[in-house]
Amino acid sequence: MDGFSAQGCGCDVQVLGIGHLAAAVRVELARRGLRGEGEPDSRPLILACSDFANPASFKEARRLAIEAQELILFVCLTDPAQPPSLLARREALRVVDRIAAATA
Repeated sequence: MDGFSAQGCGCDVQVLGIGHLAAAVRVELARRGLRGEGEPDSRPLILACSDFANPASFKEARRLAIEAQELILFVCLTDPAQPPSLLARREALRVVDRIAAATA
């Protein structure tokens, strides 16, 4: 799990996943300078990223987040006609835009 902090908002963003989408989200968070140490009392936002819909994996991540009282957002790539790397970049931009807007 990689930790990111949206500066000034007290929100740790933890990215779960190993595919194209998770990598693109990590790059975009770092590009925008949202990387850093989280505040000790911050409530983490977990981004569970997958290059395909994976209900079983998301179900377990949801259960763990509820137990730990953490916020979780599930994001997956849904257009199999698009190359995963291109689609991941566009989806990562959209997700990080939403995080940045919510923490501004």
